[in-house]
Amino acid sequence: MKRIIPRILLTSAFVLMFTSITEPLLSLASTPISHEVEQEGFEEVFFDDEISDVIEELTLEEFEKMTDEELEELGFITELNTFNEDVLADDFDFEAAIDNMDLSKMSPEEEEFALLVIEQEANLSGAEDPELMEDALIDFYDGDSENYNDLDAVEEELIENYIEKIESEEVAWLSKAKNIIFGSDKVYAAKKKKAKYALGRKFVGAIINTAIAIGLGGGTYAVVQLIKKKGKKAAAQAITRLSEHRIKRLSKRNQRIVGSLGHAVNFAIAYSDIGNAITRYIDSRDKYPNNGWLDGW
Repeated sequence: MKRIIPRILLTSAFVLMFTSITEPLLSLASTPISHEVEQEGFEEVFFDDEISDVIEELTLEEFEKMTDEELEELGFITELNTFNEDVLADDFDFEAAIDNMDLSKMSPEEEEFALLVIEQEANLSGAEDPELMEDALIDFYDGDSENYNDLDAVEEELIENYIEKIESEEVAWLSKAKNIIFGSDKVYAAKKKKAKYALGRKFVGAIINTAIAIGLGGGTYAVVQLIKKKGKKAAAQAITRLSEHRIKRLSKRNQRIVGSLGHAVNFAIAYSDIGNAITRYIDSRDKYPNNGWLDGW
């Protein structure tokens, strides 16, 4: 009996130690990223709410009070604190400004500026992988890309690239251990209710922010300057026109997603993150309100 007790204690200690080490690792491996995206939704997995929520709630008034260092910490590129004075002209051609938002047709200086805008918007989006988001925005705005102006195709490719990158980074032995111990994959999250056709709210918000920033010749700073020089109402009208002309370049299917734009911009004009404020407004009034997706009817 005296010999058996130490063996039992030793075995129990070994089992406890093995479980405490492997259980957290295996639990991570038990839900592949592809299933996580499928079950929770791409937006919930890819975007960090802690980062993007801070940006979304930042008002223009608060933005003006921040130092360059504070703005850079959030992801703003202070080199983009510029403004295209031509926008102030009554005959400014917003439609032409949108037509010129093609990286493949820009001059080297224009392309450099546009790519800097895209880098900033990828950072501010709260994307878990800003580089992948940056690639997606370039894909959308590059006339030489197969996915030029196609929200569906760009978002689909972004999702595929994200899943592929995460899965390629998995540790081989961990995946093998998961298959041996768990067999089939486990899924914990339930799908959110959304329409058959839906686009991610934060993804579309980043697309709109990029168009506004390039069109106005700067980021949030340009919006602030436009309001100061033309007033909030005129600024809202200018941003609405930019957004409308941007949306007209999309497929008819995409255009249906972004309705009631004028009302959305009037709501969004107080925020530094206008694109996401616009899509947040639309999301609150679409087929399945406040689910993080722009749902088709």
